[in-house]
Amino acid sequence: MREMLHSGTACLAMLALASTVAFAAEQEMAPDTSLSTAPSSVAQSDAAKTDAGQPSDVKELSRPPLSHVEYPADRPSWLDQAPNLGEAPHTWVIVTAPAETLDECRDEIALMRRAAVASYIKLKSNSDRFDFYPINDKWIKERLVSRTYQGKVTKGGTEHYEMAVELTFPQEVQSEILTAWDQINVRDRLASMGAVVFTGLTLLICASMLLCMFSRRATREDSMQLAA
Repeated sequence: MREMLHSGTACLAMLALASTVAFAAEQEMAPDTSLSTAPSSVAQSDAAKTDAGQPSDVKELSRPPLSHVEYPADRPSWLDQAPNLGEAPHTWVIVTAPAETLDECRDEIALMRRAAVASYIKLKSNSDRFDFYPINDKWIKERLVSRTYQGKVTKGGTEHYEMAVELTFPQEVQSEILTAWDQINVRDRLASMGAVVFTGLTLLICASMLLCMFSRRATREDSMQLAA
């Protein structure tokens, strides 16, 4: 019996020793994860620092701002002329803003033509009115437009269009504007005089009627006194 107990204890001791030896061998063969992860973290940190900075071998593409306008080299110089209202003949150059389509340019140039002519009529007549001299697009094109231009510009890196016209006001047109303004002044004066005359006649008629009423009453009173 004792021999059997000694044999069992020896077997258990041998199994424990074998387990201890196997565990130690596994620990020696396993890679050191604490050392392998450290370089990876350092590499990621260095990569983040590199991305945060500006690499010397990478350049970002630059694009001009949307408000930047580039004009062609063959653009006519008369487009930059200021309105000439001193020397004859008077000229007025109007230029549209860069537009994406030609239709937008045509609509804008039509409005700008009428506005420029209306402003010129006001300046010429020295008044705040322009409706006394009728104008329309056909009359402006036939009588005033001397030069036109249509071209392309680059705005914000994209292609746009622009239009321009030069309005010329000859002496004949200036005389017509002044004559029309004088006629308006004469008409206004006659209208004012007519109003004054009408008011005066009305007052005279009313005064005459009142005098007639008073005179009749006085005559009637005198007649009654004589009869009494």
